[in-house]
Amino acid sequence: EVQALKGPDDTEVIVTLSTSDPESFPIPNAVKKLQVKIKDEEDDVVYIVNEKNAEVINDQVIRFVDEPGLHEILYVKVLIKTGKNLVVLQAEAPVLLRPDLIIQNVMAPEEVDVDEPFNVDVDIQEMNGELGATATVSLYVDGDLIASYPNVQVDPADVTTVVFAGLSFSDAGTKNFSVVISDAVPGEYDVTNNEYSFTMEVLQPVTTQATYYWLSYKNYDNYYYRSWNNRCGRYFESTQTAAGDEFTLRGTSNGETPSGTIDEVTWSLGSEDGVSQTGRLSNWIPSSSDEWGSNYYYADNVNGIWLYVYARPTDGYTTFELREYSGNKVYVYFGDMRLYSQNYGSHMNAQSSVTASIIIEDDGLTIGGSASANVNGPVSYSSGRFYTSRSYCGGFWGGGYRWYSYGWNSGYDYYSAFSEGWMDQSSLTKSVVTPVAESEFALPDRISLENNYPNPFNPETTIKFSLPEAAATTIIIYDQLGREVTRLADGHLNAGYHEVTWNAVNISSGVYFYRLQAGDYAETRKMILLK
Repeated sequence: EVQALKGPDDTEVIVTLSTSDPESFPIPNAVKKLQVKIKDEEDDVVYIVNEKNAEVINDQVIRFVDEPGLHEILYVKVLIKTGKNLVVLQAEAPVLLRPDLIIQNVMAPEEVDVDEPFNVDVDIQEMNGELGATATVSLYVDGDLIASYPNVQVDPADVTTVVFAGLSFSDAGTKNFSVVISDAVPGEYDVTNNEYSFTMEVLQPVTTQATYYWLSYKNYDNYYYRSWNNRCGRYFESTQTAAGDEFTLRGTSNGETPSGTIDEVTWSLGSEDGVSQTGRLSNWIPSSSDEWGSNYYYADNVNGIWLYVYARPTDGYTTFELREYSGNKVYVYFGDMRLYSQNYGSHMNAQSSVTASIIIEDDGLTIGGSASANVNGPVSYSSGRFYTSRSYCGGFWGGGYRWYSYGWNSGYDYYSAFSEGWMDQSSLTKSVVTPVAESEFALPDRISLENNYPNPFNPETTIKFSLPEAAATTIIIYDQLGREVTRLADGHLNAGYHEVTWNAVNISSGVYFYRLQAGDYAETRKMILLK
């Protein structure tokens, strides 16, 4: 039997000898002559080698010959001398390309919790398509062998999936994985492409704590206030007009509490017309602490946001209050003709529904969620009063006691909302970027950001993007005013094809923008949330 396997530099000729009469015709330790001819498709000899007394080891004669062609036929003649007898054996065989195994694809989560079981799926493919192979597929973590599968059979031009199932880690941190192909039989055409590496973040499990909330909202419109005074012959008048919102979200939870510096707090307030307020605090340091607990304060006077958190680890009590005041006020003072105006935040002008969410994350603890309320109204309100009095006006023209009058009146229309209960914690689920098909042999050749699908959407949509090399990557959602709504990706991602899903269940309808930033590359696209 003859087998010829072509490598990148030469062809290995393997002649296997067998005998049906080992006593009369034993397999010798050497053959008298080994002749190898290679002919092309036109039957012309393009290579020939003759070797005398070729050694036989384990019933095989193995030789390497140079410069064979891909489509050539190999002819072998073997002369064996046994005593006075001379046996001539001839055979022919096609020159086959050696198998080439690669790690075509690896599927694994980017993040897992401590003690959470997971799988690593590895697709092994034979690339040359002429000859299959068996090999050992091994998985290493931080240089240590975790699991190994020997004798994995991969057929020509086919894919075999090896599943490393039920893996887990008892400690948190970044884990460095390597998948390695070794011990291929027959030997491979190329052994430099037999390893693939990736990383995984192992996280402390998140404790999600139930939170009870109270949400109240008022939308003041057409607010008017006037006061006057004509005391002692002088007339004074002032007016105030305004339109704005008062938004308050309070919450309490019992159990674990944040401690020291809070890792991250995110919040959002919104109305059905798409106007919203969003914010994010990282590494929030307590404003004050004592033996009972810690107080955290934050104020944004430009946007009219005030946030307070009180954590009391002595009894596991956490409370928070998020307030928003927005709109505009105009003051006019007659008499000395002064004008004063104040504008802050964005007047949400909600007349149908309002939503709010807050998420407090610290050392694996998550408190908060989302809440909503229906708006009722409008309700009209007015009041006023008129006074007269007698007062001494010494120093003014006419002097003595005189009657004077003063009074005020006001009115406004307002819409209001209130709700209470347990916060919806579905918004606490993080969006995790999932590797779709990461392979160093099938990587994208450029950075790209695809259109989200579906679009318009309600309430979920998927965004796909690709990275030709690993990069610090963010995907941020913005509203029409350019304010950040949420971050779907924020970290270092491996090269490959990725996708991330945005669940906007607590976000109002409207036009939004998603922006991919990867290294120096940036691209923005538009999407529509339609409820």
